[in-house]
Amino acid sequence: MKRIIIILSLLAIVAACGEKNEENPTSDITKNDPNELSVTGDAIGVTSISATLTAYANLTSNLGQVSVGILYAPSADYQGSTTLTTTDLDANNMYTLVASNLASATNYYYKAFVYYGGIYHYGKVKSFSTKEIHAKVVTLDVSDIGYSKATLNGRYEVENSEELSISNWFLYSDSAQGLSALLLSGSKTKEVSKKADTFASVLSELPSKTTMYYVACMKVHDKDFHGEVSSFTTKDHSYTADAVDLGLSVKWSNRNLGAVLNEEYGDYFAWGEVSPKDEYWWSSYKWCNGSESSLTKYNTVSWRGAVDGRTSFKDYDYEDDAARTFLGGTWRIPTDTEWTELKDNCLWIWTNNYNETSVAGMIVTSKVDGYNDKSIFLPAAGNRNDTRFFSVGADGKYWSSALSENPIGACYVCFNSGGVIIGSSGRQAGLSVRPVSE
Repeated sequence: MKRIIIILSLLAIVAACGEKNEENPTSDITKNDPNELSVTGDAIGVTSISATLTAYANLTSNLGQVSVGILYAPSADYQGSTTLTTTDLDANNMYTLVASNLASATNYYYKAFVYYGGIYHYGKVKSFSTKEIHAKVVTLDVSDIGYSKATLNGRYEVENSEELSISNWFLYSDSAQGLSALLLSGSKTKEVSKKADTFASVLSELPSKTTMYYVACMKVHDKDFHGEVSSFTTKDHSYTADAVDLGLSVKWSNRNLGAVLNEEYGDYFAWGEVSPKDEYWWSSYKWCNGSESSLTKYNTVSWRGAVDGRTSFKDYDYEDDAARTFLGGTWRIPTDTEWTELKDNCLWIWTNNYNETSVAGMIVTSKVDGYNDKSIFLPAAGNRNDTRFFSVGADGKYWSSALSENPIGACYVCFNSGGVIIGSSGRQAGLSVRPVSE
């Protein structure tokens, strides 16, 4: 660093100066110093987002301490200007300053100055233009299309990407008009994972047999880019059930909700939710405000949240019953009494290989006279908490429609190779559903 010392005739200095400005150099910006104490140099190394500005301080005598710098702005009147200062001059009183985080494809005006004795001495105004950002984003085909899921894919190309900030996302909608609105608003709807020059995002909880429109998007520094709009259609997931009469008060479905075959696990549901999902947390549970102490529905105690005094899906005409939602008619999730009836009036036999499918679970056969040839299979589908699966192939856990005494839980049946119990589980967990019908 070189401290800058000037010895000049004070009268000569005063004669050379314009109006005094002790607050902000931009107020004197249109004034040029006739003696050129400050000389504005060239802009070099100009990119899309930065430029190196050069200047010369014409200091020849020793009078006192001065400061030097450069002002720049995207307008000729220097509105919104930025001031850069330095004490780092070379042996010839030359210095450089870097203007960074500039807008791309924009004309900038700049001017060097020497500040001495409360007066700014400006060099001539010069200008430079930042470069265009050259980039492209491509919307690629969707992969892993399922009943309610799909993986969106995109690719991008950016020149001089090492110096530019790049972010990627996707926009999607179940209508072309809806996607157009998202493009106009610039709403970012999905986080992505990146690998080299590609990026992807997994969508979940999509409606089945539905055409979705999507587009890959990118922001490079201050410019937005998007690819061509594309579309895909989720698979048809027709929820079906066949009623099996075991001679009990209700008929039992032959398969789990969401399963096509008897041995399939089907979908997992949080209690009182009618859509499967990828994350089973209190923070994502539908009937609370982020925690087990902020319940908004099916609550009987005030310190757990809003009290409605309701304890079963019947209390809300089954609007939160996943079985009724998907199957209609009289299909619904069993009560704890109906699970007890199934437990007490059927023979439960554990198998590790149901019908040579390598699926473990319970074969439940009626003990009621005249129905001894009737049975259902309950696969040991385990359960889901947070984003993980637990006890798959070891335990079966199935919801009932009844709230437990502690309203953060609901009644369920749990079984494994050791037997069957009826207990309760936290409502936010993802468990299996076995529908029943009147």
